[in-house]
Amino acid sequence: MRLYLTALKPTDSVTDGFLPAARALGCDVTILTDRPEHHRDSGAEVLGCDVRDARAVIDVIAGHHSPGAIFSNSDHLQAETALAAAYFGLPGKDWRACVAAKNKALTRARLAEAGVETVRSVRLAPGDPVPRDVPFPAVVKPREGVASEDVVLVRDGRELGEALDAIGARRPGEALVVEEYLEGPLHTLETLGDESGTRVLGGFRTTLGPLPYFVEERLDWEPPP
Repeated sequence: MRLYLTALKPTDSVTDGFLPAARALGCDVTILTDRPEHHRDSGAEVLGCDVRDARAVIDVIAGHHSPGAIFSNSDHLQAETALAAAYFGLPGKDWRACVAAKNKALTRARLAEAGVETVRSVRLAPGDPVPRDVPFPAVVKPREGVASEDVVLVRDGRELGEALDAIGARRPGEALVVEEYLEGPLHTLETLGDESGTRVLGGFRTTLGPLPYFVEERLDWEPPP
């Protein structure tokens, strides 16, 4: 079976985890990546591809070997990978769920619609005015960021304006989210799924640095009960 794995930069979870596991299952592995020079030592076939574009992923696979599975563990590439899998009729996540999970404004909207959690939140496109009805303290974050990058706590309108300017300068053209601050522990939920369903692998209890920045300083693995 041919397994296509979409990736950005190399990670230990792929190099030391998923690739050996795929080989142990007898899979022929092809890595699709926009950084092929960084994956030459992976031991797998490597093809250059704009993996942030599902159309490019589909095009490269269609011109290569027939896929048995298309997989990614990258936070950035879930929707693109799911769309490619759906195109070839392979099991995969619902791409709409992937988009909603990655886009923090959509995440808040979906949670509110489901009655799970209602948090005051506003999406700001580049150039939008600073909102006046923000409940302080508040959190400013990129709409589609990862690992708490450019996430900051603000306590008043002045700090809010400064944070929007600073993050906007580092991320020109990107939308931001300003939302109500929720105090409490931070956990992740790690899952793995196929056509038979989704299984919980466990999660991490995350220790953060001192506020106002949400720097992830330590991850402690917590297996499922």
